Amino acid sequence: MITFQKSPVFSGELGERLYKKVCDYIDTLSLGNLINRGVLVGFSGGPDSVFLLEFLNEYKKRTSAPFKILAVHVNHSIRGEEADADENFSYAYANSLDVEFISKKVDAKAYAKENKKTLEEAARDLRYSVFQEIIQGRNDISSIAIAHNANDNFETVLFNMFRGAGLRGISGITPIRGNIIRPILSVTKSEILDLLSEKRIEYATDSTNFSTDYTRNYIRHEIIPHFSKLSQSPEAMITKLTESLRLDNDFIEREARDFYSKNSSNGTISTKTLSALHPAPLARVISYLAEPYGISLERVHITSIIDLLPKGNFKLTLPSGYEFTSESGVCYVSAKEADKDFYHKLSKGENKFEEFEDIIVVSDTKLEKSFSNVYKIAIQASINFDIINSELYIRSKQDGDSYKFGGMTRKLKKLYNDKSIPPSQRQNVPLLCDKEGIVWAPGFKVRDGAVGTSVYVAICKPTQKSSQKKRSFYIPK
Repeated sequence: MITFQKSPVFSGELGERLYKKVCDYIDTLSLGNLINRGVLVGFSGGPDSVFLLEFLNEYKKRTSAPFKILAVHVNHSIRGEEADADENFSYAYANSLDVEFISKKVDAKAYAKENKKTLEEAARDLRYSVFQEIIQGRNDISSIAIAHNANDNFETVLFNMFRGAGLRGISGITPIRGNIIRPILSVTKSEILDLLSEKRIEYATDSTNFSTDYTRNYIRHEIIPHFSKLSQSPEAMITKLTESLRLDNDFIEREARDFYSKNSSNGTISTKTLSALHPAPLARVISYLAEPYGISLERVHITSIIDLLPKGNFKLTLPSGYEFTSESGVCYVSAKEADKDFYHKLSKGENKFEEFEDIIVVSDTKLEKSFSNVYKIAIQASINFDIINSELYIRSKQDGDSYKFGGMTRKLKKLYNDKSIPPSQRQNVPLLCDKEGIVWAPGFKVRDGAVGTSVYVAICKPTQKSSQKKRSFYIPK
């Protein structure tokens, strides 16, 4: 059993100065109300999280606020026995402060491989996922406190700068994001270490923090030390810089949000209206179009879209199987066409489909437009079923599709181009097929040799819009 012999951490000149420094920062950002409603602390057992946990414990005593403190440790299963030792240390340390403790083990390496992410990204994603999962099941905690300090902010600015990030990226670490707060962002790493050393406070040490194989560690150990030649406190200068940049970014974000709310409709924006925007809010509005799909656009995507906007119609592939489309005077984000492929066999009677709100009716007799109170006929074709090769089915278009009618073999792509069918809708046209290929493309004629009146195929649309988010068949006029 690990035991700790400690003197009061925030006593003496240095302790009191740092306690006041954090309190001033909390007051400036109005973090007190969030803390007082209960806080989960991301507790690795390292010096930063030890400092944060000690501060919150002291803050609770001095303010006499009865808020809950919960220390949560995530073992990423990266460092084997060393990681297990850190978990044991974290439990013992939280226990020494009478702070409730929860630990959870995750497999960061497996997650990184499965999701094609770096180990750093995977560990972060899993860590925050654990925090959010725990807090959702509690009614005595409202916030998640992360022990990022001024040096972490400095590293983030440089890291994002070398990635070519915009204003948002080089504004550094956000003090408040949703229910995540960072109360010690104004304190430098050296101040934390000096205080813990003075008070002989123990903490865990992550050996991977010293490996320059990680980009952030390289910035930390090889780049940042050189800035001390330019300033006695480069971290403080970067803190001031990021505070100013965040103000500028907040203003542009507000203007962009206001523009988006006034000019967007059902996830689309006029290409002309979008193109007239200044590049600063324009970049943000483009990213807002992708937000409903959970896509975070990188600078390269946004720059490409801005460059292509003057050209009118275009498609640009985005992450996670989506694409940005500009066509018919509007811009929007949607799933890539490949993700919209479908194939369904048809039988006599009403044919319903999981992904479409429309139905297709196959009947021996011609359907009247008033055949149902629920559906109305959008288009209908008659075919000679006796010469159809095997069963009927519908599918989405494929590259190179063609079929013969009027004595000529016609490419589907040209037919669609001639009718100005929007590219985004081409995967929603249900092609009636048999074993030999396309029998009928709605909006065009039935295949030569298949014309007849033995079977009627009607594409029907609901008389009222469904509450479920389903696709609709596109019927060319």
